[in-house]
Amino acid sequence: METAETRLVKFGIFMILQPPSIICYLASIHYILSHRDTRQALHHHGPLVLLFVGLVTVIFDLSMILDFLRTGVVTPSNEAYC
Repeated sequence: METAETRLVKFGIFMILQPPSIICYLASIHYILSHRDTRQALHHHGPLVLLFVGLVTVIFDLSMILDFLRTGVVTPSNEAYC
């Protein structure tokens, strides 16, 4: 059973870890794109796609989770999201 206290603890942990996670994603993407050798190597294209997908997930999905943990209400509360 989730209580307001457990949601508050989860919220604090996620709030502390989300910004460093975004910075690490951006640094990794920047490194691959800024170095010619890594950018042209075919075996770096797959991880680059995964980095972009992970970054989008952290920015959007984790932000929605943070909003739920803060308010206790799922927004937007429609059938497509729930």
